[in-house]
Amino acid sequence: MKVSFVTTLFVTGFALTVVGFVMIVAASLLTRSRRSKHVRRDFGGVVLIGPFPIIFGSSRRTVRLMIVVAAVFIALTLLLSILPLLTGV
Repeated sequence: MKVSFVTTLFVTGFALTVVGFVMIVAASLLTRSRRSKHVRRDFGGVVLIGPFPIIFGSSRRTVRLMIVVAAVFIALTLLLSILPLLTGV
């Protein structure tokens, strides 16, 4: 039985999403058991909706880091989108 390329991409994307979700849950459970009252924890994130990033964080340092992460993701997306046009594939 031959599996199409689109099916392979879909299954790979779904599997990576599940693995990421499991890693987030595991990390939150592990850090909950090791919490100390004297450690400050920062959080931040990037949500990309098309080319528009939504950036959030708990401190200025975290927001700056998330801006860099968003810029890298946008540059990588543009590179991977333009690369087939340049190579003729």
